[in-house]
Amino acid sequence: FWRGIYFNLYDTDSPHTRPWEMVGLTVKPTWWETTYGPAPYTSGNTVLWDDMAKGIIAYPTGNVVVDQYKRPQLLDCLPTDSQGNLVSPMQAIVGSYDSNSFVKSWVAGDYGPTQTAWRRSSHYPFAIQRLLALCEPAKYFSLFADRDLYKYNTDYYQYLYNNRFRIDPSQVEVYGNGTSKNSYINFVVDYNRLSGVDSTVLVTDKLKNLDVRLCYRMASFSDKSYLKIFSEKSSPNSLNSSLLLPDESFKLFLYQNPSFAEIQYSAVTVQRTSAGYSVAGYSTTKPYFNILQSVPTGKFTTIEVNGQTSRFSNSYSDTVVQVPYGYVFSSANAVVDFLTSYGAYLEKSGLQFNSQVNDTIVDWTQMAREFLNWVGQSWTVGSLINLNAGADILKLNRSFSVVEGLQNENVNDIILDQN
Repeated sequence: FWRGIYFNLYDTDSPHTRPWEMVGLTVKPTWWETTYGPAPYTSGNTVLWDDMAKGIIAYPTGNVVVDQYKRPQLLDCLPTDSQGNLVSPMQAIVGSYDSNSFVKSWVAGDYGPTQTAWRRSSHYPFAIQRLLALCEPAKYFSLFADRDLYKYNTDYYQYLYNNRFRIDPSQVEVYGNGTSKNSYINFVVDYNRLSGVDSTVLVTDKLKNLDVRLCYRMASFSDKSYLKIFSEKSSPNSLNSSLLLPDESFKLFLYQNPSFAEIQYSAVTVQRTSAGYSVAGYSTTKPYFNILQSVPTGKFTTIEVNGQTSRFSNSYSDTVVQVPYGYVFSSANAVVDFLTSYGAYLEKSGLQFNSQVNDTIVDWTQMAREFLNWVGQSWTVGSLINLNAGADILKLNRSFSVVEGLQNENVNDIILDQN
């Protein structure tokens, strides 16, 4: 999409009205118009485009050059015209092209209409918060505890709370009861409030009562009657080489390991479109299918159903390919390859599809047959078929593992039925 091209080259889709985003500034500086004039910015504004090409932020106190925003060829492909209008990438950037290569489905990173709408919605900032928490948890949960008071001090070259001392859990001000905070703790407070719990006071008390505990993990089950814990002598002058801790001085907790793997299973909905067949699933958090890439050489299986003939590979590589929801396959044979590759991935993950209905094994090869039978009925554009090899039962077999309960609170997705 043209927005994806502009974000890739200019870091913004509005260089004619928000050129400060080209050098990493998210908010328009107060001095901007004094230096470069008001928007829209025409191709003749050489002062602006020359600075953008060199990655210069023209602060009143002096220029700052940001190497990652240097664009040496910017003056050869300006994104605006002489009137300050945004020009098409075909005019500013693209030379020769084949229009047939444009007939493809949107993927993440294209900045298509749907992705743009999502990035501009209120959901996007929360997605970024979750991404930061998952990718860099130590940095996120420490530095974002209080963005108002916990900041970097350039004099001491470290983060200080209230610009005076190191942060302490008991000092953190919790959002609520008139206190407004920029903190991830706000999410905790509001989430608990939905359940009728006023966690402003609760979280404050929890943080104030935090202390350091000495823990030791045992790779077994045990009981206090089978444990004797000794501490080393408290001082060099002590006559006791060790000291037996009484049972009242320690507690024994049963610890359950977190899950080490997650298998996502979804039925497949195929819809007839003017360009082919669109596939979609039911995950609310991971809108894509994982499949194993089929090997184009080797043995194939040919199936013929209701006048439709297709063939698919009997072997698959270890390469996992993601097929996003809404992806359009141009032919029925491509959908058959997708369905069998999806089944191969699920079986490699440990799922088993060996249940029978009327002496027919219900697996994803059978789902491919069902699809071909549906195609042979010549349904009109917009028609749907739902394919689900695990509609009645899901069987999982993985060595050296135990299946987590589906009601566990850590399960990211919900279980959906036909409703």
